[in-house]
Amino acid sequence: MSEAAAALEAAGHEVVALPGEFYEAALLYVSLLAAEGGLQGFIDGLEGEELLPMYSFLLRIASLPALLRPALRWALRHLLGQPRMASRSPGGRARRGGPRGAMCLR
Repeated sequence: MSEAAAALEAAGHEVVALPGEFYEAALLYVSLLAAEGGLQGFIDGLEGEELLPMYSFLLRIASLPALLRPALRWALRHLLGQPRMASRSPGGRARRGGPRGAMCLR
């Protein structure tokens, strides 16, 4: 990220630093996409366009059945040594709620 920012500045572009860690923001973004299950809101927003291949892994994780999600969190934490990622993995069952039928995790 630093190299890209330096290259953009060298080319005369203004680079604005965002507060906080990018890693935290990225995990929050992924958690929000996966929370509704199957990336449905994201896919609906594409309006018929094809999902980019780089999102295929995220789609698989987001489509994981709720019964397997605790096992995924356990594996991330204990087998892969990723406690931060485990804490942001979708953990509950998707349910309808809130305005406009937004999906929430419990």
